[in-house]
Amino acid sequence: MSISDPKNIRRILIVKLCCIGDIVQMTPALRALKMRFPQAQMDFLCASWVQNIAQRVPGINEVILWDEPYKTISWAEGLFSFLRLARELSRRRYDLAFIGHRSPVFGALAFFSRIPLRAGFKSGINLFLNHPVLFNPQIHETQRYLAIAQALNIPSTGQEYSLDLKGDEQASAQKIAEQAGLDLSLRPIAIFPGGGQNPGTSMKIKRWEKEKYAELIKQLPPQILLLGNQSDHELCSWLKNATDPTGNSVFNLAGQTTITELLGLLKNCRLVIGGDSGPLYLAAALGTPTLMLFGPSSPNLVAPPGPNHRQLWKQVSCSPCYTPDTVYDRSRFKSNEFICWTQTHDCLKTLSVNEVSQAVREILSARDPISTQR
Repeated sequence: MSISDPKNIRRILIVKLCCIGDIVQMTPALRALKMRFPQAQMDFLCASWVQNIAQRVPGINEVILWDEPYKTISWAEGLFSFLRLARELSRRRYDLAFIGHRSPVFGALAFFSRIPLRAGFKSGINLFLNHPVLFNPQIHETQRYLAIAQALNIPSTGQEYSLDLKGDEQASAQKIAEQAGLDLSLRPIAIFPGGGQNPGTSMKIKRWEKEKYAELIKQLPPQILLLGNQSDHELCSWLKNATDPTGNSVFNLAGQTTITELLGLLKNCRLVIGGDSGPLYLAAALGTPTLMLFGPSSPNLVAPPGPNHRQLWKQVSCSPCYTPDTVYDRSRFKSNEFICWTQTHDCLKTLSVNEVSQAVREILSARDPISTQR
């Protein structure tokens, strides 16, 4: 099948099971793909916990779920799941698979699903891809996905992230904010103090110290919104009690929001602060300014592009230690926890409250005349 004529490409399968930040990083390449094949149906194969994000990627028609690679199952059960999915996909008669994983399993899935055009990262001996791209760990993640598009002779349309809101996010956010006593019209500052948790992998070394977050909050204007998932609720409760135990200046909604509500809240914030974690990428895709605190990972490889997004990174001698290569090095893990091999956590411990507070003031003063002092 020739890719030179867009009319030949009627059905496209995007393959990226996880995770939030990675899917957001793919959106520039998927935008270029949709512009090249505007009439094609574009479906997304992902895991269930990112379903609501994949559904909001511009141009996506349908989301197909596959959770088995993240389950503890026997090899026979895994093979059965693989073959069952390949059979289902083959019935859909896709013309092109755009694969965002390095593992050859996903190239094999596209091959056995009888998808004639298969583009993605080659890993070792390439057996299944006919448009392979060498995975370059030294370039930005977004540029890696764009390289796959370029292998299909699809030009870039820019590196800006994008998500399509469905229309109910604003009302959902307004409702949960009112229940909490939060006035969204004042455009709060959101903080994600947790994160670093993915299915099968924990990276708590990406977190700045909670005591420093507490000191930072005390220096910020009122209307601080603490966000996260259920596992972050205890941490955010500690921050609420440490900074505003009885007042109405700090609001803890960690673990209390759906994806719809979270997106609506992020859209209404004037700034989102946190580490290298999925919600910061969601905020960037919605056009909300971000301040990301980097430690073990490199902003040069993953930070959101554009002047509205700022990063602080001390880059001590051992940083970055969490890279596209080390993520597969099991010696860096204790069970499923990626650990600081120096046992110092200097990359984030050396980042001071004053440095972060100063960056916040600079961001707000450039965009908003509201005072940054309590």
